[in-house]
Amino acid sequence: MTTYRLSGAALLRPSRIGDDGVHTYIEWPEDRPLPAVFALNAHGDEEMVDGYMRGGLYTIDRINPRLVFRLDKAKAQAIRNAPVEARR
Repeated sequence: MTTYRLSGAALLRPSRIGDDGVHTYIEWPEDRPLPAVFALNAHGDEEMVDGYMRGGLYTIDRINPRLVFRLDKAKAQAIRNAPVEARR
């Protein structure tokens, strides 16, 4: 599973995030509110991500190199690390 580097507001950072090359899976602690999730397009603009909850995981049916999590004025982000195969 590919990993992500997290930064920004600690309250919005997921407890787990990864992808299998097709889907992105995000998990937040149960005691925290779920933020809105955005992806950055080729121009660097935020676009709302279409995802769904399944078994406690927020699932996105695609891979985005950079995701942004927002709740009110707080912001965090996740940047996709290169897959292990690509680092060799």
